[in-house]
Amino acid sequence: MEVGFVGLDRWNFDSEIIGCAGTALGFVDLHNSCDIMRVEFGLGLSVPSLFLHFETIAARERFALAFREVSTMEASQKDASPDDGQVFHGLDYWYDIERDTALFRVDLEMMELRFAAREVAFVV
Repeated sequence: MEVGFVGLDRWNFDSEIIGCAGTALGFVDLHNSCDIMRVEFGLGLSVPSLFLHFETIAARERFALAFREVSTMEASQKDASPDDGQVFHGLDYWYDIERDTALFRVDLEMMELRFAAREVAFVV
């Protein structure tokens, strides 16, 4: 299954991702130059979606990474204090041949999310 990328350059498989190139905002460093504002699950939409909402630290521009047609979602909580805030550490993306699907792992300060998705969009 081919994953669609909308509004950003395609990511490489099996590489820790901390940024997005080819966006309306240029290159965006998610780990060093942005704050993650919230994680939102869009289960009532026409397709199940996961949104990671960010804000750039310097310009205060808001945007989201939207993962569409999400399935097999798993979330695990980490040992972290709510006072630590929510920090984006990175994202992994690989292809599962047995299930013929692309899998994602989002590593945040307080939780880790694992899921399959058919599309990733950069939304301003």
